[in-house]
Amino acid sequence: MKISKARLIEIIKEEVSAVSEVHSEKQRNYMCAMADEGADRPAGLSKAEADEMCSGPMKETVKFSPEKAVYTTDDGEKKDVIILRRGTKRAPSWLIKLDGATRRVHPSRLTQITREE
Repeated sequence: MKISKARLIEIIKEEVSAVSEVHSEKQRNYMCAMADEGADRPAGLSKAEADEMCSGPMKETVKFSPEKAVYTTDDGEKKDVIILRRGTKRAPSWLIKLDGATRRVHPSRLTQITREE
């Protein structure tokens, strides 16, 4: 399906205008101020939209849950660790928290990877 650039811009504007959730208390306070009579609202924001965002739902925050794994040391000892960052194709080393220190390790040394609930 081909779509023109003008139509794509129109669709994006429609989708953006349909967003009625605020992400933080600071955004909510700003929208409540914009809902006031005589407020200097940005172009495209009506009083009704600002009022809706002022009293509408707050977007839920995503809770970070770290991953745990078992790390095999050079001595063959197994230790529980927390994964801070997974590696990428260009930089395959993973960052882990081991005995209070941050270390780079190869993922082949990690087993039993689980996400904490």
